[in-house]
Amino acid sequence: MMPNLNSQGAPHDFWVWADLREPRVREGLQGSGEFRSAAQVEEKVAALPFVENPGFLGQLSPFGLNVVRDYAVEYRLELQRLRRFLTHPSRLSAIFLFGEEDDAWRYARTYPERTLHRHLLRVTTCGGARWSWHDSGWIEVLRATPPGSERLDDMACAYWRGDEAPQGLHFCPAPACIFEVLFLGRIAVQHDHGPYVGH
Repeated sequence: MMPNLNSQGAPHDFWVWADLREPRVREGLQGSGEFRSAAQVEEKVAALPFVENPGFLGQLSPFGLNVVRDYAVEYRLELQRLRRFLTHPSRLSAIFLFGEEDDAWRYARTYPERTLHRHLLRVTTCGGARWSWHDSGWIEVLRATPPGSERLDDMACAYWRGDEAPQGLHFCPAPACIFEVLFLGRIAVQHDHGPYVGH
C-alpha cells in the first residue's frame, strides 16, 4: 500500500466543508446523520463523465475556456490515477475532507469562493473506508502550467503520490500547502461540534 493511502474499518475523525443545500447531503443529515461518497469503497474504476475531444477546432468564450481548463486538470489526474494509482479514490467520486480543523480553516481562507455558503462539520467514518492524502497546491500548479508542457503527467503523479507541491514557480504563485483527503465510504456528523458557519 502506498504511504498516502489508507484503508480501515476503525472509526477515524475528519473535517468537511459541507453544502447543506445539496440534496444528498441534506437528505443524509436529516435522516441517519450520515452521507457517503459517490463511489463504493471497493470500486476501482474510471470516473470520467466526459472524454476529451482533442480535435475540437471551434471557438470558446472565456467562461468556456475556464471550464475546459479546469476539466483538463481533472481529466489528466484521473488518467494518471487509472494508469498508476488505481487503488486511490478518484477526485470525481470521493468526498473531500481534512485531517485537521486548522487545515480546513486554512483552506477556507485561501480559497474562500470554494467554501462560500458551506458549513464546517466534524465527522467520523462509519464502517469500511478508503482514503488518500494529497497536497491541494498541485491543483493550482496544474491549472497554471501551459497545456502542452511535458511535465504535466509527472505533476499529476506527484499529486497522487502525496508529494508537496513546489513553491515559487515563475508561472504560478506559491500554492498553499494544504493536504486534502479523498475519501470513499460513509461519514457521520459529530453533533457535539458545529455546524461551523464558513462565511
